[in-house]
Formats: sequence, C-alpha cells, structure tokens
Amino acid sequence: MTAEPTPRPSRRPTRFVALLAAVALALVTVPVAAASAAAPAGDPAYLRPAHLVPELGAMDVRLAPFADEGEGVAAEDRPLLETTAAYGAVGEYGAMPPGRYAVTLRPAGAPVSDPPLLSLTVDLEAGQAYTAAGLGSKDDPRLELLEDDLTPPGDGQSRVRLLAASAAAPVVDVEAVDGPVLGTDVALGTPTSYESAPVGPWTVRATGDGADGTTDLVLDSGSVYTLLVLDGDGDDLVVRPVVDAVGAGTTPQGGAATGFGGTAGEGRTPWWIGAGVLLVLGTVALAAGAVVRSRPWARSTARHVAG
Repeated sequence: MTAEPTPRPSRRPTRFVALLAAVALALVTVPVAAASAAAPAGDPAYLRPAHLVPELGAMDVRLAPFADEGEGVAAEDRPLLETTAAYGAVGEYGAMPPGRYAVTLRPAGAPVSDPPLLSLTVDLEAGQAYTAAGLGSKDDPRLELLEDDLTPPGDGQSRVRLLAASAAAPVVDVEAVDGPVLGTDVALGTPTSYESAPVGPWTVRATGDGADGTTDLVLDSGSVYTLLVLDGDGDDLVVRPVVDAVGAGTTPQGGAATGFGGTAGEGRTPWWIGAGVLLVLGTVALAAGAVVRSRPWARSTARHVAG
C-alpha cells in the first residue's frame, strides 16, 4: 500500500498571524503616540517652598494638581511635590508642567484629611520661577506666591532683594557696613524688588524695634539672591542669603532637582497602555490558534501521523 504523500502546509495561516501581529503593533503604537503628543511641551515652571512665619512650628507643605478645575478640587492624595519645613527654610526649585495647582500648609505630621492651616490656588507659567511662601506673623499668617525675577545681573554685579521675616522687628532697615543701604522700612512679609549690588565679601547689618544683628556674606558675580531677615537668639537679627540663580541667572538654583522631596508622576507608562498590549497579544494568540485548528492541512497531517 502506497503511503499518502504528506500535504505541504499552507503559508496562509502564517501570513494571517503576521497580519494580526501588525494590527496589534499598530493598536499599541497609536496610544503611545497619543500619550506622547499629550505630554507637556516647552519649558517647565519652577516652584520652591519657603516657611517664613516666625514663631510658627514646622509645617508640611504640599503641592497638588487640580482634579477638577470646575469645582476647584485639589488631588491632595497624589501630590506632585511635598516636604516638611521649619521656620526660615527655603527649598530648592522643582520643575513641573505649567498649570493650576493647590498649595497647602498643615502642622507637621497632620493627616491630609485635616483642613489645611493655609491654602492657595496658583497658576504656574512656563519658564517662570516662583516661591510659595508662608509669610506674616503667627497670629496672622498667609500663603503667598512670589514671582522670582532671575534676570541676569550686569558684568561684575549680583542682584539682591530683601524679605523680612522677623517677629522681633516687623519693620527693618538693612545696610552694608561701610557700604550702601539695601533697604529701609522693609515690612514683615513684603519682598522688595531686585536691585544690582557689588560682588565680594559684605558685612550686612539689620536693625528695627531695638533688635539688630550683623552677618558676613559673600555675593558672587552673575548670581541672584534673596536676603532673608530672620529672628536669631534673643533680640538678634540674622541676614541669611538664599541663592535664587547662579551664573547666567537663566536657570533657577536647584532646578534640576525633582522637587521638595516628593516624586513627580512624569515618565510613567499609563496603566491602560500595558493592559491594551496584553489584550491585543492575547487576541492574536487565540486567533492564530483558531486558524491553525481550522485549516484542512492540519487535519490531514494529524490523520497521516495517526495512520
């Protein structure tokens, strides 16, 4: 008895599986491309926190995007940036997409479910640097968004502004010993405008309401500073320089950091992309199996092997 020739497998199922795989790849690529197109483009905004309310304890500072701008609801369960800050602390700038956010202050360790001590809605613009600062007094604190002007100073110069945050002296005068006057009648929690200042070592004196203090500091060429007037020991005042920008002044100091100690949600693959990949690949596998079982060449080969 002559053995039946083994039928040659058809290549059409293989081509069909390849076609399904191409469709799957297209379906997966479309959401990824759409997600890339929806990603924020252009320059980020920069924001840093500051706790400048004298006699107020450590505070938790949180920045969260708005979950529903129409209702003004902030998604504090998924903060973009957060930290705990003591009086006099100024954090580094964190880069984030421009948009609308809520900044809240609570006593350190307080649960997010507790009402915030202070809250503020902010609109951050691309390329702009800001300080979200707790200002004022313990009895009358406020949360304010300060626009930081990081325009580069002239050659051989620095730029400085003053920000008084002392309970001992609600109004202060600040001058360089044997040098220029930096500010007079500077009120608590009200920043001055940035002004050019000579570079080099300085001895700065702050006075007000019987309190005074001197501080040695060095201003570098091309840098931008905020000079904080803070409470020291007793009736002493302390002038603390905070570097806003270094060098050309175009990039905020600390701008490359992720933020206040929290983590940003950028760069993560959306869950629906992963689920879509698994669903499409599973469909391809099932369809390929069904095609293979249904083809005559498969049944014929099975009979030949059995017989």
